[in-house]
Amino acid sequence: MPKSRPASSARQKPASRARQNLPTVDLDGRLGLSQREAATTIGKSAGCLRRWARLGLGPKFVRVGNRALVYPVSDLKSFLARNATDPADRVG
Repeated sequence: MPKSRPASSARQKPASRARQNLPTVDLDGRLGLSQREAATTIGKSAGCLRRWARLGLGPKFVRVGNRALVYPVSDLKSFLARNATDPADRVG
């Protein structure tokens, strides 16, 4: 007969990545960021940036070779500024 686990040892769902303390990327002196670094900078996953790139959405990028995408820091900053929301503008 299998033993049942006590409630305290039950697996918990990991916290959403957006709620975790994400590492920061030092932008000073950098011209461009890798897809993973760009995702960390804007608080999204690398998969989200890949999907956006495929759909023509999100921040501008430069394709290097056949696969690598580089996100210019200036374009990431513009993307964040364009998509900033003023809490006073929220309805609700």
